[in-house]
Amino acid sequence: MTAIRRYLIKFEEYLLVLLIGAMIAVTFAQVFFRFVLNSPLAWSEELARYLFVWITFIGASIALHRWGHFQVDIVVNLFPRKVKKKIESVVYILILVFAFIMMYYGFVLVQYASGQLSPALQLNMAVPYFALPLSGLLIFFHTLERLLFDDNGGKGEEK
Repeated sequence: MTAIRRYLIKFEEYLLVLLIGAMIAVTFAQVFFRFVLNSPLAWSEELARYLFVWITFIGASIALHRWGHFQVDIVVNLFPRKVKKKIESVVYILILVFAFIMMYYGFVLVQYASGQLSPALQLNMAVPYFALPLSGLLIFFHTLERLLFDDNGGKGEEK
């Protein structure tokens, strides 16, 4: 499981770096063409928006893996360790349910949008919307892995 986990995290991180780099390049090109050449690009804002959506959803998956999401655990910390573990398990199960909903309705949305084209890029709208079910799948995998194999209290990186 750890080999799959490492490969998946590296894939997500490289994908995120690629997407951020592409968004920076597209945004820089838009600024350059608009203000230096006085001829704005029609497609760059749309592409930057879709890249930002992908960055957000892939980043959410990585943040979940690193346990980097915002949480309020002041009440949970008042309980003994055994109760904390049970609460943690309930939280993991709720995240799994949420991730499953993201996957299911994300695929429904992708199927619904697959017949549409974006205005400027003429890109099949299934491509930008596919970030939702993919992120749900990654979040589901990371949460399931933590629920089944985590032995360090749920927080922090792998050893």
